[in-house]
Amino acid sequence: MDMSLVVGYKITGRVFDSSGNTLPGASTIVSNSTWTVPSVTSDGSGYYTIYAPAGTYLFGLWPPMNSNLINFKNNNFTVTSDMTYDIVMSSGYKVSGFIQYPSGEKVYGVTTYLVNGTGYSFSSGHYTDSLWLSGGYYIVAPAGNYTIKAQLNSVLIYSESNVTLSEDITKDLTLPTVSISPPTAVIDVGQSYPYVATTTGGSGTYSNFKWYVNGTAKATTDNPTFNFSPDSIGTYLVTAKVRILQELSQPNQLLPQPKLTPRYYHAKYLHL
Repeated sequence: MDMSLVVGYKITGRVFDSSGNTLPGASTIVSNSTWTVPSVTSDGSGYYTIYAPAGTYLFGLWPPMNSNLINFKNNNFTVTSDMTYDIVMSSGYKVSGFIQYPSGEKVYGVTTYLVNGTGYSFSSGHYTDSLWLSGGYYIVAPAGNYTIKAQLNSVLIYSESNVTLSEDITKDLTLPTVSISPPTAVIDVGQSYPYVATTTGGSGTYSNFKWYVNGTAKATTDNPTFNFSPDSIGTYLVTAKVRILQELSQPNQLLPQPKLTPRYYHAKYLHL
């Protein structure tokens, strides 16, 4: 087996909090398009050591779990030789809560982030498995006004503007669901009958209502009303989907994230 060796330079440093105290338990995230450096955690005295080939990296640092420290990031960390790199992590305010459906059912595996007026984002905190699996989240950011967003499997599922941080706050994110009214109807062949889709929960901008009859797409509208006219006697199943307005920008988080795409929410079934 052919093997090649790559020179790795030694990077050592110490991590401090905003008061100048040494910080144990901070985890490194160092990578570029070629290399991902194995993550390490600062020891009881705040020291860390990593090894990386020459190059320019994204150097990220997650603070300890559930702290009030802001994720650190340097997009242009350059390695040319052995070096010392000390880091001071800034303090901020925390928004935390649970991600759930209107029924109260929790949703896990969701990435959350805050976006300020310049488009800069502050990403989710360093989770434990128990918090992640329970549908919990938290984000730490400087004082300011933000839009809070959430994505699941690279899909935007929640967006709410005018979230103000001037202290720690608790905020549950309730995801949208869709229902159709009336729930049942008896109509004549050839008669046109209006149905209305209602979005519950969430705080985004919803558009492009898509309507289906017995699984076949029938109409796409910018409003939640669909006029259905049966052409023969029978039983029909009408469903609707609505999407949150597409987010085109990519959040500048510690770890690269795919671009966000529309998420469609299925309505409850309607029998005629």
